[in-house]
Amino acid sequence: MSVKLLHVVIGLLGDSDPTFRKACLVAAASLQSDTNSWLDVHQKTIFSNLIEKISRESRFAEALKSVEVAVQRNEDPFQRIKWLRFLNQDREPVDWDVPLTGVQDLLSTYVKHRKMAETVFMQVKYKFCSEVSYADVIGNYKILHGKYKKARKQYMNGMLSLHQVTGCNEYAC
Repeated sequence: MSVKLLHVVIGLLGDSDPTFRKACLVAAASLQSDTNSWLDVHQKTIFSNLIEKISRESRFAEALKSVEVAVQRNEDPFQRIKWLRFLNQDREPVDWDVPLTGVQDLLSTYVKHRKMAETVFMQVKYKFCSEVSYADVIGNYKILHGKYKKARKQYMNGMLSLHQVTGCNEYAC
């Protein structure tokens, strides 16, 4: 649950700070062969600043409140971050498909044992911020980009097939 809460709070930080969107430029940096290029150095600096911001500004209470609000609305509080399962290849597995009743149970346990839960959250945050590396980000980007390209190609082929089956052409559909 603490790993999920960390992702929730990172999402909240990203909603309020456009610098998190710049981090997606890692694609351009990862295509460069020169690791000392201006773009690569700039991306590494942005990455370091984002990790520092996560370390400094991510709050357990904000993450917990976000999950509580989602549960009260009968929504999946982790829906936005379920794509992360595609990155979990060599790491400890995280179950992203927890039913809402399971989330409610975890939430009540976290609220009941708030001090201990916050301590665990802080340990997870510290471990993440101290161990995450720019090289991992590039590797994860490549995984996601490959999956995106495959899904996009399948979608495009499906749409083309549908277009041909329905007899649509450039003049009438």
